[in-house]
Amino acid sequence: MNDFRICVPTTDQKGLESRIGKSFGSSEYLTIVDIEKRKIKEVKSIKNLLYTHASLVTEFPKLMDGLQIDILIVEKAGGTCMELLHLSKVKAVVKKNRYNCGGG
Repeated sequence: MNDFRICVPTTDQKGLESRIGKSFGSSEYLTIVDIEKRKIKEVKSIKNLLYTHASLVTEFPKLMDGLQIDILIVEKAGGTCMELLHLSKVKAVVKKNRYNCGGG
């Protein structure tokens, strides 16, 4: 897997300097990182359309597939999130306890 797209739920729009949100539903933004040939090609932050809309949780797989996400990095993912990921094309979920996307 040389080219892929990573999604990290974040609390702000600072790209790789963004603070990672506690969960997908409580993160106002999504930081999207495109990797090509093992290098970062592009980083962008977008509004999380499912932020504070718990009733739309079933839209989660569609959102991930629509954004063409390959890897989702989250600090914590509940059972519902994990079940719904099976309905999407996301290849991996990494639970990480770090404060910044860039590892700082």
